[in-house]
Amino acid sequence: MPKTKAQKKEAVEKAVQEIKQAKSLVFANFSALNVEKDRELREKLKEKEITYQVFKKRLFQLALKKSKLEAEDFAQEKGNLSFCLSNDQEVEPAKIFKKFAQENKTFNILGGFLDGKYLTSAEVKSLADLPSQEELIVKLIYSIKSPLQNLANVLKQPSRNLIYVLNNIKK
Repeated sequence: MPKTKAQKKEAVEKAVQEIKQAKSLVFANFSALNVEKDRELREKLKEKEITYQVFKKRLFQLALKKSKLEAEDFAQEKGNLSFCLSNDQEVEPAKIFKKFAQENKTFNILGGFLDGKYLTSAEVKSLADLPSQEELIVKLIYSIKSPLQNLANVLKQPSRNLIYVLNNIKK
């Protein structure tokens, strides 16, 4: 059943509020996905607490305009657009969309926004290649831990050598 003007207006206003609060937003061409694939994508996004919606192109552009964000014109794209947004994760929406697009050739990333700046499709894919915050923290901890561990091994080495020498003399 088609939506009324009031329902469309309400959906756009809700999208505007979510877009304004989002740190990152990624949108893609949704038209060629079947229900099973769409459900799979929704589950992956839900696991990471990322909002996902499907919108008509015109309504999506209206929501972007009301959010004071400028993007390319999507008139040439067929069907509806899907978008995901996150209030606390900058990279994760792009990572999930990129991986899903690699698995499903009919799903095309069209662009996105990061802290209000428009990103092209190529830039979104580059963003997806960046390590997540958790991965960076693990690398930082390892880089801090590694020199200390090496120092401890170096300091232990003379005492180990002394023990080996004493054991050899004893034999």
